[in-house]
Amino acid sequence: MAVSRGAWLGQIKPEVLASIEDQIADAVVQKLMDKAIIKSPDEAVVREILPKEDLGFTNETWTVDLTTGTANAYNAVVNGTQLGEKKALIIYAMKVITRGNVTFVKFATGSQGNIIKDIVDVTKYDPQTGLVVLRTPIGYEPKDYMYISYYITSTTGATPEIVLIGKVAEPVNEIFSG
Repeated sequence: MAVSRGAWLGQIKPEVLASIEDQIADAVVQKLMDKAIIKSPDEAVVREILPKEDLGFTNETWTVDLTTGTANAYNAVVNGTQLGEKKALIIYAMKVITRGNVTFVKFATGSQGNIIKDIVDVTKYDPQTGLVVLRTPIGYEPKDYMYISYYITSTTGATPEIVLIGKVAEPVNEIFSG
């Protein structure tokens, strides 16, 4: 199991965040090059993560209804969605708009979600920006199974809106289904 070094505490300067974003864009393209899906960065499109298109949410919004979930437990919000065979994804931050009783976010992979990539404490977000910037970005390779779960302390008011900030890369001219 991967043990998180957690998230950066305190406010991140905009220029530092922009630098991280550029590095993530390069890294997600490199994942496609490493798998020989593309030969050069010019052959990739890099974009923001879309909740429905990329993660299998019901629609393109980050709000999740966990009022019928289980308190004091992890509740799946992405439950085994398989990333496309020509797509890579890296998450490097979260923006907490409404915490909705979520204390931790668990990222996992494997066919049964049994390989934990990280567990992040979302109560330590920057109160000015709502950001939780990960010390170690979470990457998913083409065809990886993605599992993302929210630990909630109560089901009352458990409708969190937590934006997963990251980049998706896929080859230019791929058919976009979203």
